Amino acid sequence: MKPLLYDTSWTVYTIPQITPPLSKLLSAPATTPQAREKRREQLASHAQFFQEYLDESRPRHERDDEKTSLGGLKHSTWTRLDNMLDQDEDEHPHSPVPHTGQKRPRQQLGQEEEDRVQSSALVVCLAYEKETFRFIIYSTCRSTARTSKRRRTTSPTSTSQSTSALSTDDTAVLLSKSSPSMLKRFTTYLSDKFSVDAIRPLSLSSPFLQSSLERYISTVPSALLGQIRLTLPFARPIAPDLKSLEIAVPRETTESFTKSRSSQRRRSGPRQTRGENLFMHHLAKFILTKTGLSIPTICNVPGASEGEPKSLVVVPQHGASPARVSKISTACFALSAECRVKFERKAVEAAEGVEGVHGEVDSSPDGAENCVRRANRGLLAALVGEARRQVRDESNPSDSCG
Repeated sequence: MKPLLYDTSWTVYTIPQITPPLSKLLSAPATTPQAREKRREQLASHAQFFQEYLDESRPRHERDDEKTSLGGLKHSTWTRLDNMLDQDEDEHPHSPVPHTGQKRPRQQLGQEEEDRVQSSALVVCLAYEKETFRFIIYSTCRSTARTSKRRRTTSPTSTSQSTSALSTDDTAVLLSKSSPSMLKRFTTYLSDKFSVDAIRPLSLSSPFLQSSLERYISTVPSALLGQIRLTLPFARPIAPDLKSLEIAVPRETTESFTKSRSSQRRRSGPRQTRGENLFMHHLAKFILTKTGLSIPTICNVPGASEGEPKSLVVVPQHGASPARVSKISTACFALSAECRVKFERKAVEAAEGVEGVHGEVDSSPDGAENCVRRANRGLLAALVGEARRQVRDESNPSDSCG
Protein backbone atom coordinates (compact mmCIF):
# COMPACT_ATOMS: atom_id res chain seq x y z
CA MET A 1 0.00 0.00 0.00
CA LYS A 2 1.39 3.35 -0.95
CA PRO A 3 2.39 5.76 1.87
CA LEU A 4 -0.18 8.37 0.85
CA LEU A 5 -3.02 6.15 2.14
CA TYR A 6 -1.83 6.15 5.75
CA ASP A 7 -2.74 8.43 8.65
CA THR A 8 -5.46 10.12 6.60
CA SER A 9 -9.20 9.98 7.18
CA TRP A 10 -10.72 9.21 3.78
CA THR A 11 -14.35 9.55 2.79
CA VAL A 12 -15.33 6.86 0.30
CA TYR A 13 -17.75 7.38 -2.59
CA THR A 14 -19.15 5.03 -5.22
CA ILE A 15 -18.46 5.54 -8.92
CA PRO A 16 -21.24 3.34 -10.36
CA GLN A 17 -19.75 3.03 -13.84
CA ILE A 18 -16.24 3.30 -15.20
CA THR A 19 -16.81 4.97 -18.56
CA PRO A 20 -14.58 4.16 -21.57
CA PRO A 21 -12.52 7.40 -21.31
CA LEU A 22 -11.84 6.79 -17.62
CA SER A 23 -11.15 3.10 -18.22
CA LYS A 24 -8.43 3.99 -20.73
CA LEU A 25 -6.73 6.22 -18.18
CA LEU A 26 -6.98 3.62 -15.39
CA SER A 27 -5.93 0.60 -17.44
CA ALA A 28 -2.28 -0.30 -17.74
CA PRO A 29 -0.52 0.97 -20.88
CA ALA A 30 1.53 -1.27 -23.11
CA THR A 31 4.97 -2.15 -21.77
CA THR A 32 6.84 -0.26 -24.48
CA PRO A 33 8.66 2.95 -23.49
CA GLN A 34 6.66 4.87 -26.08
CA ALA A 35 3.33 3.75 -24.56
CA ARG A 36 4.43 4.61 -21.03
CA GLU A 37 5.64 8.03 -22.12
CA LYS A 38 2.35 8.68 -23.91
CA ARG A 39 0.43 7.78 -20.74
CA ARG A 40 2.57 10.14 -18.67
CA GLU A 41 1.82 12.92 -21.13
CA GLN A 42 -1.91 12.19 -20.91
CA LEU A 43 -1.83 12.36 -17.12
CA ALA A 44 0.21 15.57 -17.18
CA SER A 45 -2.30 17.10 -19.60
CA HIS A 46 -5.22 16.25 -17.32
CA ALA A 47 -3.35 17.71 -14.35
CA GLN A 48 -2.91 20.96 -16.28
CA PHE A 49 -6.50 20.95 -17.57
CA PHE A 50 -7.87 20.36 -14.06
CA GLN A 51 -5.77 23.19 -12.65
CA GLU A 52 -7.16 25.54 -15.29
CA TYR A 53 -10.66 24.13 -14.75
CA LEU A 54 -10.57 25.18 -11.09
CA ASP A 55 -10.43 28.85 -12.07
CA GLU A 56 -12.96 28.73 -14.89
CA SER A 57 -16.26 30.57 -14.44
CA ARG A 58 -15.47 31.53 -10.87
CA PRO A 59 -16.04 35.01 -9.46
CA ARG A 60 -12.94 36.90 -8.49
CA HIS A 61 -13.95 37.12 -4.83
CA GLU A 62 -14.13 33.29 -4.60
CA ARG A 63 -10.61 32.96 -5.96
CA ASP A 64 -9.39 35.61 -3.52
CA ASP A 65 -11.08 33.89 -0.56
CA GLU A 66 -9.57 30.56 -1.57
CA LYS A 67 -6.09 32.04 -1.84
CA THR A 68 -6.47 33.57 1.61
CA SER A 69 -7.50 30.29 3.24
CA LEU A 70 -5.37 27.84 1.23
CA GLY A 71 -2.57 29.92 -0.23
CA GLY A 72 -1.48 29.60 -3.82
CA LEU A 73 -1.69 26.31 -5.72
CA LYS A 74 1.87 24.97 -5.91
CA HIS A 75 1.22 22.03 -8.22
CA SER A 76 -1.41 19.62 -9.53
CA THR A 77 -0.45 16.02 -10.30
CA TRP A 78 -2.23 12.99 -11.73
CA THR A 79 -0.54 9.64 -11.13
CA ARG A 80 -1.55 6.11 -12.03
CA LEU A 81 -0.61 3.25 -9.67
CA ASP A 82 -0.75 -0.49 -10.27
CA ASN A 83 -1.56 -3.35 -7.91
CA MET A 84 -1.99 -1.58 -4.61
CA LEU A 85 -3.29 -4.91 -3.27
CA ASP A 86 -0.06 -6.68 -4.13
CA GLN A 87 3.29 -6.60 -2.43
CA ASP A 88 5.55 -3.83 -3.71
CA GLU A 89 8.94 -5.06 -4.83
CA ASP A 90 10.64 -1.88 -3.72
CA GLU A 91 9.17 -2.25 -0.23
CA HIS A 92 10.35 -5.86 0.13
CA PRO A 93 13.48 -6.29 -1.99
CA HIS A 94 14.46 -9.46 -0.13
CA SER A 95 11.16 -11.30 -0.41
CA PRO A 96 11.66 -14.92 -1.48
CA VAL A 97 11.08 -15.64 -5.17
CA PRO A 98 11.22 -18.99 -6.96
CA HIS A 99 14.69 -19.76 -8.27
CA THR A 100 15.32 -21.02 -11.77
CA GLY A 101 14.08 -24.57 -12.01
CA GLN A 102 12.33 -24.44 -8.62
CA LYS A 103 8.79 -25.80 -8.70
CA ARG A 104 5.94 -24.50 -6.64
CA PRO A 105 3.19 -26.87 -5.52
CA ARG A 106 0.63 -27.36 -8.28
CA GLN A 107 -2.25 -26.62 -5.92
CA GLN A 108 -0.65 -23.35 -4.81
CA LEU A 109 0.10 -22.28 -8.39
CA GLY A 110 -3.45 -23.06 -9.49
CA GLN A 111 -4.92 -21.08 -6.61
CA GLU A 112 -2.71 -18.08 -7.41
CA GLU A 113 -3.79 -18.08 -11.05
CA GLU A 114 -7.45 -18.49 -10.15
CA ASP A 115 -7.59 -15.81 -7.44
CA ARG A 116 -5.14 -13.27 -8.82
CA VAL A 117 -6.56 -9.79 -8.32
CA GLN A 118 -5.23 -6.72 -10.10
CA SER A 119 -5.90 -3.20 -8.93
CA SER A 120 -5.61 0.17 -10.62
CA ALA A 121 -5.62 3.56 -8.97
CA LEU A 122 -5.62 7.10 -10.25
CA VAL A 123 -4.24 9.54 -7.68
CA VAL A 124 -5.01 13.25 -8.05
CA CYS A 125 -3.10 15.64 -5.80
CA LEU A 126 -3.65 19.38 -5.36
CA ALA A 127 -0.90 20.88 -3.23
CA TYR A 128 -1.63 24.37 -1.92
CA GLU A 129 0.66 26.37 0.32
CA LYS A 130 -1.45 25.64 3.42
CA GLU A 131 -3.32 22.45 2.53
CA THR A 132 -3.10 19.39 0.29
CA PHE A 133 -6.17 17.74 -1.24
CA ARG A 134 -6.11 14.20 -2.61
CA PHE A 135 -8.49 12.00 -4.58
CA ILE A 136 -7.96 8.32 -5.38
CA ILE A 137 -10.07 6.48 -7.95
CA TYR A 138 -9.59 2.83 -7.12
CA SER A 139 -10.83 -0.36 -8.76
CA THR A 140 -9.97 -4.04 -8.94
CA CYS A 141 -10.36 -6.76 -11.53
CA ARG A 142 -9.38 -10.38 -11.90
CA SER A 143 -6.69 -11.30 -14.37
CA THR A 144 -6.37 -14.45 -16.39
CA ALA A 145 -2.85 -15.82 -16.24
CA ARG A 146 -1.67 -18.49 -18.62
CA THR A 147 1.72 -20.07 -18.11
CA SER A 148 3.25 -22.51 -20.55
CA LYS A 149 3.09 -26.06 -19.15
CA ARG A 150 6.02 -27.26 -21.24
CA ARG A 151 8.53 -24.89 -19.71
CA ARG A 152 9.83 -26.36 -16.48
CA THR A 153 12.29 -23.59 -15.75
CA THR A 154 11.77 -19.88 -15.43
CA SER A 155 14.38 -17.50 -16.70
CA PRO A 156 14.81 -14.11 -15.03
CA THR A 157 13.49 -12.34 -18.12
CA SER A 158 10.46 -14.54 -18.77
CA THR A 159 7.00 -13.61 -17.56
CA SER A 160 3.69 -15.41 -17.66
CA GLN A 161 1.15 -14.14 -20.11
CA SER A 162 -1.58 -12.35 -18.24
CA THR A 163 -4.50 -10.26 -19.25
CA SER A 164 -6.39 -7.84 -17.05
CA ALA A 165 -8.64 -5.02 -18.08
CA LEU A 166 -11.20 -2.86 -16.38
CA SER A 167 -14.67 -3.36 -17.74
CA THR A 168 -16.38 -0.17 -18.89
CA ASP A 169 -19.52 -1.19 -17.00
CA ASP A 170 -17.60 -1.93 -13.79
CA THR A 171 -17.68 0.00 -10.53
CA ALA A 172 -14.94 1.88 -8.69
CA VAL A 173 -14.61 3.78 -5.44
CA LEU A 174 -13.42 7.33 -4.94
CA LEU A 175 -11.41 8.11 -1.81
CA SER A 176 -11.50 11.79 -0.98
CA LYS A 177 -9.48 13.97 1.36
CA SER A 178 -10.71 17.43 0.48
CA SER A 179 -13.17 20.17 1.26
CA PRO A 180 -16.80 19.76 0.08
CA SER A 181 -16.36 22.53 -2.48
CA MET A 182 -13.21 20.98 -3.95
CA LEU A 183 -14.87 17.57 -4.07
CA LYS A 184 -17.78 19.08 -6.00
CA ARG A 185 -15.44 20.65 -8.53
CA PHE A 186 -13.53 17.40 -8.98
CA THR A 187 -16.68 15.33 -9.54
CA THR A 188 -17.94 17.99 -11.97
CA TYR A 189 -14.66 17.69 -13.88
CA LEU A 190 -15.08 13.90 -14.02
CA SER A 191 -18.58 14.41 -15.39
CA ASP A 192 -17.50 16.93 -18.03
CA LYS A 193 -14.33 15.18 -19.20
CA PHE A 194 -15.10 11.49 -18.61
CA SER A 195 -18.93 11.40 -18.54
CA VAL A 196 -18.78 9.96 -15.02
CA ASP A 197 -22.04 10.72 -13.21
CA ALA A 198 -24.03 9.69 -10.14
CA ILE A 199 -21.05 9.66 -7.77
CA ARG A 200 -22.46 9.24 -4.26
CA PRO A 201 -21.31 8.38 -0.73
CA LEU A 202 -20.85 4.68 0.00
CA SER A 203 -22.87 3.70 3.05
CA LEU A 204 -21.88 0.58 4.97
CA SER A 205 -24.10 -1.76 6.94
CA SER A 206 -23.44 -3.12 10.41
CA PRO A 207 -22.82 -6.64 8.96
CA PHE A 208 -20.16 -5.24 6.61
CA LEU A 209 -18.37 -3.52 9.50
CA GLN A 210 -18.51 -6.76 11.47
CA SER A 211 -17.07 -8.81 8.61
CA SER A 212 -14.23 -6.28 8.21
CA LEU A 213 -13.35 -6.62 11.89
CA GLU A 214 -13.50 -10.43 11.70
CA ARG A 215 -11.01 -10.43 8.83
CA TYR A 216 -8.54 -8.32 10.79
CA ILE A 217 -8.91 -10.52 13.87
CA SER A 218 -8.27 -13.60 11.70
CA THR A 219 -5.21 -12.02 10.07
CA VAL A 220 -3.54 -9.63 12.52
CA PRO A 221 -2.30 -10.62 16.01
CA SER A 222 -4.19 -8.99 18.89
CA ALA A 223 -0.98 -7.33 20.07
CA LEU A 224 -1.03 -5.24 16.87
CA LEU A 225 -4.80 -4.67 16.80
CA GLY A 226 -4.71 -3.26 20.32
CA GLN A 227 -7.94 -2.15 21.94
CA ILE A 228 -11.05 -2.60 19.79
CA ARG A 229 -13.65 0.16 20.10
CA LEU A 230 -17.20 -0.17 18.78
CA THR A 231 -19.89 2.52 18.60
CA LEU A 232 -23.57 1.56 18.87
CA PRO A 233 -25.94 4.44 18.00
CA PHE A 234 -29.51 4.66 19.25
CA ALA A 235 -32.41 5.54 16.97
CA ARG A 236 -34.09 7.37 19.84
CA PRO A 237 -32.00 8.62 22.77
CA ILE A 238 -32.54 6.60 25.91
CA ALA A 239 -31.64 9.73 27.87
CA PRO A 240 -31.37 13.36 26.70
CA ASP A 241 -27.56 13.22 26.60
CA LEU A 242 -27.17 9.58 25.53
CA LYS A 243 -27.29 9.01 21.77
CA SER A 244 -24.74 6.23 21.42
CA LEU A 245 -22.81 3.66 23.40
CA GLU A 246 -19.09 3.04 23.03
CA ILE A 247 -17.67 -0.35 23.92
CA ALA A 248 -13.94 -0.88 24.43
CA VAL A 249 -12.60 -4.43 24.17
CA PRO A 250 -9.14 -4.85 25.77
CA ARG A 251 -6.37 -6.48 23.79
CA GLU A 252 -6.20 -9.33 26.31
CA THR A 253 -9.84 -10.24 25.64
CA THR A 254 -9.23 -10.48 21.90
CA GLU A 255 -6.10 -12.55 22.47
CA SER A 256 -7.98 -14.96 24.73
CA PHE A 257 -10.72 -15.34 22.11
CA THR A 258 -8.32 -16.08 19.24
CA LYS A 259 -6.52 -18.74 21.30
CA SER A 260 -9.83 -20.35 22.26
CA ARG A 261 -11.02 -20.28 18.64
CA SER A 262 -7.82 -21.89 17.37
CA SER A 263 -8.22 -24.68 19.90
CA GLN A 264 -11.88 -25.16 18.96
CA ARG A 265 -11.07 -25.32 15.25
CA ARG A 266 -8.50 -28.02 15.84
CA ARG A 267 -11.14 -30.10 17.62
CA SER A 268 -14.22 -29.61 15.43
CA GLY A 269 -13.17 -27.83 12.21
CA PRO A 270 -14.56 -24.55 10.81
CA ARG A 271 -17.71 -25.97 9.21
CA GLN A 272 -19.18 -27.17 12.48
CA THR A 273 -18.72 -23.83 14.27
CA ARG A 274 -19.72 -21.22 11.68
CA GLY A 275 -21.47 -18.36 13.48
CA GLU A 276 -20.40 -19.33 16.99
CA ASN A 277 -16.77 -19.21 15.89
CA LEU A 278 -16.83 -15.45 15.20
CA PHE A 279 -15.67 -12.72 17.55
CA MET A 280 -18.82 -10.61 17.17
CA HIS A 281 -21.03 -13.55 18.14
CA HIS A 282 -19.40 -13.75 21.57
CA LEU A 283 -19.22 -9.98 22.00
CA ALA A 284 -22.92 -9.58 21.12
CA LYS A 285 -23.85 -12.18 23.76
CA PHE A 286 -21.86 -10.24 26.37
CA ILE A 287 -23.48 -6.92 25.38
CA LEU A 288 -26.95 -8.48 25.51
CA THR A 289 -26.30 -9.82 29.00
CA LYS A 290 -24.91 -6.54 30.36
CA THR A 291 -27.10 -3.96 28.59
CA GLY A 292 -30.08 -5.75 27.08
CA LEU A 293 -29.10 -4.49 23.61
CA SER A 294 -29.46 -7.08 20.86
CA ILE A 295 -27.01 -6.78 17.95
CA PRO A 296 -27.79 -8.77 14.78
CA THR A 297 -24.51 -10.55 14.07
CA ILE A 298 -23.09 -12.21 10.99
CA CYS A 299 -22.59 -15.97 10.96
CA ASN A 300 -20.06 -16.07 8.13
CA VAL A 301 -17.27 -14.05 6.54
CA PRO A 302 -17.62 -14.34 2.73
CA GLY A 303 -14.76 -16.28 1.21
CA ALA A 304 -13.06 -16.85 4.55
CA SER A 305 -13.21 -20.63 4.33
CA GLU A 306 -14.23 -23.39 1.98
CA GLY A 307 -17.96 -23.93 1.78
CA GLU A 308 -18.92 -20.46 3.05
CA PRO A 309 -21.46 -18.41 1.05
CA LYS A 310 -20.09 -15.54 -1.02
CA SER A 311 -22.48 -13.07 0.60
CA LEU A 312 -23.00 -12.11 4.24
CA VAL A 313 -25.45 -14.17 6.26
CA VAL A 314 -26.99 -12.47 9.32
CA VAL A 315 -28.34 -14.34 12.32
CA PRO A 316 -32.13 -13.69 12.49
CA GLN A 317 -33.21 -11.43 15.36
CA HIS A 318 -36.57 -11.54 17.09
CA GLY A 319 -36.14 -8.37 19.14
CA ALA A 320 -38.21 -5.30 18.29
CA SER A 321 -35.34 -2.78 18.34
CA PRO A 322 -32.00 -4.40 17.51
CA ALA A 323 -28.85 -2.33 17.90
CA ARG A 324 -26.25 -1.91 15.18
CA VAL A 325 -22.55 -1.19 14.90
CA SER A 326 -21.83 2.19 13.29
CA LYS A 327 -18.08 2.50 13.86
CA ILE A 328 -15.10 0.26 14.56
CA SER A 329 -11.63 1.48 15.43
CA THR A 330 -8.42 -0.34 16.31
CA ALA A 331 -4.71 0.46 16.33
CA CYS A 332 -4.62 -0.68 12.67
CA PHE A 333 -7.69 0.88 11.08
CA ALA A 334 -10.94 2.77 11.65
CA LEU A 335 -14.14 2.32 9.65
CA SER A 336 -17.59 3.89 10.00
CA ALA A 337 -21.05 3.37 8.52
CA GLU A 338 -20.70 6.76 6.80
CA CYS A 339 -17.71 5.13 5.11
CA ARG A 340 -14.88 7.07 6.56
CA VAL A 341 -11.81 4.87 6.61
CA LYS A 342 -8.35 5.39 8.06
CA PHE A 343 -5.23 3.21 8.01
CA GLU A 344 -2.52 3.66 10.65
CA ARG A 345 1.10 3.67 9.51
CA LYS A 346 2.48 2.84 12.98
CA ALA A 347 0.66 -0.51 12.92
CA VAL A 348 2.23 -1.41 9.57
CA GLU A 349 5.68 -0.51 10.84
CA ALA A 350 5.13 -2.50 14.04
CA ALA A 351 4.11 -5.56 12.00
CA GLU A 352 7.40 -5.83 10.12
CA GLY A 353 8.82 -9.26 10.85
CA VAL A 354 5.77 -10.28 12.91
CA GLU A 355 4.01 -13.48 11.92
CA GLY A 356 0.31 -13.15 11.19
CA VAL A 357 -2.51 -15.22 12.62
CA HIS A 358 -2.81 -18.62 10.92
CA GLY A 359 -6.49 -18.93 10.04
CA GLU A 360 -8.63 -19.33 6.94
CA VAL A 361 -8.38 -15.64 6.08
CA ASP A 362 -4.60 -15.48 6.54
CA SER A 363 -3.60 -17.46 3.46
CA SER A 364 -0.57 -15.68 2.01
CA PRO A 365 1.30 -18.22 -0.16
CA ASP A 366 4.77 -17.42 1.17
CA GLY A 367 3.89 -15.72 4.46
CA ALA A 368 6.40 -12.96 3.70
CA GLU A 369 4.03 -10.02 3.39
CA ASN A 370 3.30 -7.72 6.31
CA CYS A 371 0.05 -9.01 7.85
CA VAL A 372 -1.35 -5.53 8.59
CA ARG A 373 -0.64 -4.32 5.06
CA ARG A 374 -2.35 -7.41 3.67
CA ALA A 375 -5.41 -6.83 5.87
CA ASN A 376 -5.56 -3.17 4.84
CA ARG A 377 -5.46 -4.06 1.17
CA GLY A 378 -8.13 -6.67 1.75
CA LEU A 379 -10.37 -3.98 3.24
CA LEU A 380 -9.89 -1.78 0.17
CA ALA A 381 -10.88 -4.69 -2.07
CA ALA A 382 -13.92 -5.37 0.13
CA LEU A 383 -15.03 -1.73 -0.20
CA VAL A 384 -14.91 -2.04 -3.99
CA GLY A 385 -16.85 -5.30 -3.77
CA GLU A 386 -19.50 -3.71 -1.55
CA ALA A 387 -19.89 -0.77 -3.93
CA ARG A 388 -20.40 -3.20 -6.81
CA ARG A 389 -22.94 -5.20 -4.83
CA GLN A 390 -24.98 -2.09 -4.03
CA VAL A 391 -24.95 -0.95 -7.67
CA ARG A 392 -25.92 -4.44 -8.81
CA ASP A 393 -28.79 -4.64 -6.30
CA GLU A 394 -30.09 -1.25 -7.43
CA SER A 395 -30.06 -2.42 -11.04
CA ASN A 396 -31.72 -5.77 -10.19
CA PRO A 397 -33.94 -5.28 -7.12
CA SER A 398 -35.50 -8.73 -7.51
CA ASP A 399 -32.07 -10.39 -7.14
CA SER A 400 -31.38 -8.68 -3.82
CA CYS A 401 -34.77 -9.75 -2.49
CA GLY A 402 -34.26 -13.37 -3.42
